[in-house]
Amino acid sequence: MIHLLEKLRQQQSSVVFDADAQAFITNAGITDPTQQGAINTLVVGLKADSLWTKMKAIYPFVGGTATTHKFNLKDPQDTDGAYRLTFNGGFNHSSDGCSGNGTAGTYAHTHLAPNNMAQNSVHMSFYNKQANDTSGSVEIGLLSGSVFYLAISYVLVGLDFISNINNTGSSSYAHSSNQGFWVSSRIVSGSLDKYKNGSLVANPSATSSSPSSSFITLFRNTATERSNKLCAFASIGDGLDGTDVANLNTLVQAYQTTLSRQV
Repeated sequence: MIHLLEKLRQQQSSVVFDADAQAFITNAGITDPTQQGAINTLVVGLKADSLWTKMKAIYPFVGGTATTHKFNLKDPQDTDGAYRLTFNGGFNHSSDGCSGNGTAGTYAHTHLAPNNMAQNSVHMSFYNKQANDTSGSVEIGLLSGSVFYLAISYVLVGLDFISNINNTGSSSYAHSSNQGFWVSSRIVSGSLDKYKNGSLVANPSATSSSPSSSFITLFRNTATERSNKLCAFASIGDGLDGTDVANLNTLVQAYQTTLSRQV
């Protein structure tokens, strides 16, 4: 029995992870084998589906603490230039993900501005575990110059998923539940694509304007438009087409399932 246990330990220790996954695991201090495996599978899948190079920031919210949750999977250095999150205000960090308290001073600073991306090639995503919220809500925010935000709200404009990427107007999509994986993507100058759980739900006309140099935040857009939703994954990067979004949804849903937190 002792010999068998030692053999199993040796097999586990000989597992070789993807180098980028290992860098995140090491820098974020992820010690749980299930969480390590989920990260590795996610990274390998993103690369296989040609999504890795399209990402500027990936926040997998794994590990259950402010320290582990702040790291950008794409570049897990503890620096502003690597787009790691800086948490301000009151947050709850758990194995389910990260949520703010919905107050004006609570937000996560990404240190990433839209003008670091192409005007007509940009996406943002947010995996929401919370069924309801009680105030006007913006999950990924920026309100300066060209508006950039993703809002999943029952309150802000009725039952709406509202999103603007490099456009000063607004558009919405009526929905019955705000739980799930939401993606907004711009791949052309004249319209936006909105997805829920991998399916296209809206394609409004919205001509792009020059990207802002102001920084994007999570869980708040302005002092009055903030979020208390529970996020289990978020990303910002290049524009994604329908195939990209479907592949990303498959990977993210599998990631959440491995961590026993899929909705």
